[in-house]
Amino acid sequence: MPVERAAKIKAPTLIMDGGESAMPFMRHTADRLGKAIQNSQRRTVGGQGHDVSAKAVTPLWVEFFKG
Repeated sequence: MPVERAAKIKAPTLIMDGGESAMPFMRHTADRLGKAIQNSQRRTVGGQGHDVSAKAVTPLWVEFFKG
């Protein structure tokens, strides 16, 4: 993962992973990106795997875009 490149991102960024993901590297990657990108928000979507449902992520998107 190019953390140095990610650190250059200036736009508000929402970084999410699924709390029930069968791919543990995804949480590690999301955590590293959350720390590297200054203007980011980091969320774990509880009860969801890698293929999250729209119903689960919509409230997070609404909160993020409302600012």
